[in-house]
Amino acid sequence: MSDTDRPVEADLDQDEQAEQLVETDNGPTVADETDLLETEFGAADMTGTYVAVAGGDLA
Repeated sequence: MSDTDRPVEADLDQDEQAEQLVETDNGPTVADETDLLETEFGAADMTGTYVAVAGGDLA
């Protein structure tokens, strides 16, 4: 985590929290991200999630 305090008020209700959200349009950080993920974890599941194999090494 950062050493810098986050600029948000404490004790916001759910609607107030939603107002704080900002769309960043942040996409993949590398052009071949899908290929890299498939190499590391295998094909994504039906929800598009890459799941580590049980007992696999994530180091």
